[in-house]
Amino acid sequence: MDIKDRLEEMVVELEYIDSVLNCIYDGYFMLASEQEIKLERYGNMTALSIKLLEQQKEKLNQVVEILYKKRYDYSK
Repeated sequence: MDIKDRLEEMVVELEYIDSVLNCIYDGYFMLASEQEIKLERYGNMTALSIKLLEQQKEKLNQVVEILYKKRYDYSK
């Protein structure tokens, strides 16, 4: 397996992880609205969890962007 193939696999894996994180992120809001959970009651935990998810999503997006660039560079 060459570097280009491995980079393509990594992009697919990271896109999958990104989609899972998006589902979890969306789930917080669906759960909160469906069960009418008040942010005051669970505010610190929920806000921290959402902030951590947003940070992980941003890091993932940066990695995917780098991998796309490297894959493009190797395909030249």
